[in-house]
Amino acid sequence: MATRFDDWEGEHLEHYGVLGMKWGVRKNPENAFAKATEKRRKLDRRATKALSRSVAANSKLVKAKQKVDNDLRAMSKYSKKAGKAKDADSAAKKQAKADKYQNKANRLQETVRKYELRAQKADLKKDKATLKGKKWCESMLKAFNEPSMEALERKYGRGS
Repeated sequence: MATRFDDWEGEHLEHYGVLGMKWGVRKNPENAFAKATEKRRKLDRRATKALSRSVAANSKLVKAKQKVDNDLRAMSKYSKKAGKAKDADSAAKKQAKADKYQNKANRLQETVRKYELRAQKADLKKDKATLKGKKWCESMLKAFNEPSMEALERKYGRGS
């Protein structure tokens, strides 16, 4: 059943805050600035961690691609040798080696695909963490860009 405000008969909302106080505004600017610098350090640590994970994922990807290239080169080399072989026995051995390198390269290409996905995910997380930190820093610069905050910046340092 829907009720209207007129039907409440004495029921009302009470406000227990300080009159004239803005929601979300802190009374003590030193405390607010200290918390803001701590949050900035936390965001910086997250971005740094995401960056290092991205670098690690990309380096694994590069190494795996190099292994695939090396195996494909070896496969090509043994295939050519098998084609130039004088007798059937040595040609079969060289072709078997070429097949072995081809199979190894195929398995490594699956690993490369996995590493590519991991690297993409790590890059996205890095970009997200960096963007979040930048946005937050910009909003804090606007919030603390008052002349009275200069003393606090000298006392606590600007995000360092």
